[in-house]
Amino acid sequence: MTPRAAWRQVDWGFLLLLAVLCGLGLTVLWSASHGPDGRVAGYAARQARWMAIGGAVLAGALAFDYRRLESWAPWIYLGTLLTLAAVLAVGHTTMGAQRWIAVGPVRVQPSEFAKIAIAVVTAHVLARESSDPPYGLRPLLVPAAMVGLACLLVLLQPDLGTAVLMAGVAAVQILFQGVRRGVLVGGLG
Repeated sequence: MTPRAAWRQVDWGFLLLLAVLCGLGLTVLWSASHGPDGRVAGYAARQARWMAIGGAVLAGALAFDYRRLESWAPWIYLGTLLTLAAVLAVGHTTMGAQRWIAVGPVRVQPSEFAKIAIAVVTAHVLARESSDPPYGLRPLLVPAAMVGLACLLVLLQPDLGTAVLMAGVAAVQILFQGVRRGVLVGGLG
C-alpha cells in the first residue's frame, strides 16, 4: 500500500478527538503546575515534547504497512527471546526484579516489546498453521509452546503481570482463531 493510500484510510475524526484530548490534558497540566508566583513548572513543556514525539511515532506507524511484519515474524520472535534471555544474563536489578537492560544512558525493558512481539508472532503462526476451523489441540501446540517459552523467560525476571498478559493475549487470539469447545473447556478445567 502506498503512503498516500494509507493516509486516505485514516480515521480523521478519531485523530481530531485524540488531539483535543491531548490539548485538554496539556491545559490541565499547565494549570495545575502554575505556581502562586506566576511561574510555570516544566511539566507542561515536558509533556508537550513527549506528545510531539508520540505524534511523530503515530505518523510513522500510520505510514507503515503492517503486513510486512508477517515475513519478519520469525526474526521478531528470535529477537524477543534473545533480549529476554539477555535480561537474565546482564540485566539491571531494581527493587528485586531484573527487568531492564542498559543501552547507553537509557534503560530498556524488553518484556514491554515482548508483549507486542508475542501478539504478532502468535497471529503469524496461527495463520500459517491453520486449516479449516474448528481446530483441535494439535494446531495449538506450536503457538502455545512459543508463548510458553517467552512467558517463562518473563517469569524468571520475575514479572508475573506481563507473563499473564502475554498468555492472555495469545489465548484470546487462539479463541478467535476457532477452537473446538471441548478443547476450550478442557483448557479451562
